[in-house]
Amino acid sequence: MNPSGINANETVVRPSWMSLRLAQLKRYALAVLSVAVSVGALLLFEHLGFRLPTGQLMLLPVAINSWYGKRGPALLSLMLSLLCMDYFFVGPRHTLYIPTSEIGYYLVFSLLAALIWHFSTVRRRLEQDVLRSRDNLKVEVEERSSLLDLTHDSIFACDMSFVITYWNKGAEDFYGWTRQDAIGRKSNELLKTVFPNPLEQILAALLESDRWEGELEQTKADGLQVIVESRWSLRRDQQNRPVAILETSNDITVRKRQEAEVQALNQELARQVRLLDQTHDSIMFRYLNGLITYWNRGAQELYGWRAEEAVGKNSHDLLKTTFPVPLNEIDAELLRTGVWEGELRHLRSDATEVAVASRWSLARDERGQPIVMETNNDLTERKRREEQVRELNQALANRAAQLDSSNKELESFAYSVSHDLRAPLRHMAGFAELLQKNAAASLNEKSQRHLNMIREAASRMGSLIDDLLGFSRISRSEAHKSILDLNQLVQDVVDEVGQDAKGRNIVWEIDPLPACYGDPAMLRLVLVNLIGNAVKFTRTRPKAEIEIGCANQDGSDPVLFVRDNGVGFDMKYANKLFGVFQRLHSQESFEGTGIGLATVQRIVQRHGGRTWAKATVDGGATFYFSLSRMKES
Repeated sequence: MNPSGINANETVVRPSWMSLRLAQLKRYALAVLSVAVSVGALLLFEHLGFRLPTGQLMLLPVAINSWYGKRGPALLSLMLSLLCMDYFFVGPRHTLYIPTSEIGYYLVFSLLAALIWHFSTVRRRLEQDVLRSRDNLKVEVEERSSLLDLTHDSIFACDMSFVITYWNKGAEDFYGWTRQDAIGRKSNELLKTVFPNPLEQILAALLESDRWEGELEQTKADGLQVIVESRWSLRRDQQNRPVAILETSNDITVRKRQEAEVQALNQELARQVRLLDQTHDSIMFRYLNGLITYWNRGAQELYGWRAEEAVGKNSHDLLKTTFPVPLNEIDAELLRTGVWEGELRHLRSDATEVAVASRWSLARDERGQPIVMETNNDLTERKRREEQVRELNQALANRAAQLDSSNKELESFAYSVSHDLRAPLRHMAGFAELLQKNAAASLNEKSQRHLNMIREAASRMGSLIDDLLGFSRISRSEAHKSILDLNQLVQDVVDEVGQDAKGRNIVWEIDPLPACYGDPAMLRLVLVNLIGNAVKFTRTRPKAEIEIGCANQDGSDPVLFVRDNGVGFDMKYANKLFGVFQRLHSQESFEGTGIGLATVQRIVQRHGGRTWAKATVDGGATFYFSLSRMKES
């Protein structure tokens, strides 16, 4: 098959002289035989009683021989038809006499036969012209087909129903189907064509301009999808009717992939440029010689020059850069490591100086030339704040030293006062006791009560002094820290405190506790104070419930707690809990000196932790303190 629908492989056969003679004899024999058949049929039907139109039936041999034979056989069939009509069917029969009345009939018959012969002759001449044109076209098509097979482009032709009629070698190589596979199949079904627009619109454009160009997605024989640039040319016949479509396709799959990659890169570049413009950092791209190629919005805000004013200028000249070391040393390090960082001084457009933290990163442009991305952050405000921080830190250090000195003086004073008060207090208690023993008989009941009050006050004062001395020793004594087993330590404290609560209904709940790092004696004092308070403030409960546990088990520094169902306290006074001599309950209700929780806080702080509490009035209280799990570095 080919674009013209003619097989170029056919050959033109030239008949020999003998075959021409034989064909001529066959034509004359056909003339005689056709007349005989017509006469025989008429006579048979007449014998059977049927009357058929004689003239029309006798014209049939003339028409046959005019169509298939040449001039001689056609004239022979006409003469024989006239003679047979006159002899067999026109009176008087079986004679060749023609009555005058029948002459017009014979003339009409002869005229019709002549018309049939004329049309047949014209048709034969046209057929011969077509055959000659076909022979010439075969030669031309063969030449053009060989030329189309020389090109590497995919070329095929199809009719207006897209049935393939020609398929060149380029199409075979590109799509993978041979001529035998492709010819006779619809192109859009064979190639699974995906059109950019509805096929009806494409056909309308093709019929309007006789050509169409566009990109199509097609599938090759191996299932690989490709994108082709397709050009359609419409062929019309002599009546200007569309008869065929010649389609030429070029593979642009790689080009489209590259275009998509370039488009994606451009989109990514545009996105990065937008991101660079959104940052407040000053960012510029420049060559090693300082020529600026990109200037973001952050650079414009920092230095005051717009992008169109900066791009194309030398950055070192524009900003009057002051380098910490010679520029050639910086460039050498940049080329060696790809990165340089340091502090620079620049001049803004208003001639004010700015200190910046500068970072240079080396990259390559599309031509392979080294290009520098320079990011500058304003250090002016940061340096001012750093100076302020240094001043504040110095003031804070001075204040801390003063407070440390004051605390030491206060602790020394407290220790001295407490120690100096012990002798007078012992004298007061001792003489009151002697007076009570020696003069008991002469004292009335009221005097006896007064002496008892003096002794009790002296005892409380002694306890306060002892606790105050213990509290001051905590700050001055050295901590001996080690890894502790809190479970054993808690159990020892519970056993000790429980001796003072015999006869009470106390439910103890002790959870597994982690190991921690601290001073055993100090942490024992913490637990004695907290557990002792829990026992003390639950004595009004018929059934006391005390829980000791760890609030977190995730491996971080442990947070221990002591929870009870005692009288609790009002949380609005929680800030007073851990102060010295701060009490939230009266001495008559619950005895104490108000130093125990202050001691707990001081010890926990020395271990790097903190203390806090949660409670409700008459709803119990929970005291928390944090410790270090591992040894401090």
